[in-house]
Amino acid sequence: FGLWSFGLDVLSQGTNGVSDTAESGDRFASAVATGDFNGDGFDDLAIGAQDEGVGAVSDAGMVVIVPGSANGPTGAGSTFFTQNSSGIVDTVETDDNFGATLRS
Repeated sequence: FGLWSFGLDVLSQGTNGVSDTAESGDRFASAVATGDFNGDGFDDLAIGAQDEGVGAVSDAGMVVIVPGSANGPTGAGSTFFTQNSSGIVDTVETDDNFGATLRS
């Protein structure tokens, strides 16, 4: 199966329940990885937006996790992480580009 096997044809920030809002130059999906990140038995998507601004910090970057389900990925319940998120080492800085590279 692929994403389109389930009829999902648009996945971007702020659509289909995906966290955050798309802004010009975010580079959403510049990196993508899959894995069962929440332990529910379904593969989830990790999507990098390496040039996402965080507050007043430009190009800090973020990663959006889109949960999988029996019917494929669903934006509902998606979450995002930056270097300011609890459990993530470091803090956001200009040009960090967090999420530029992802591995499952």
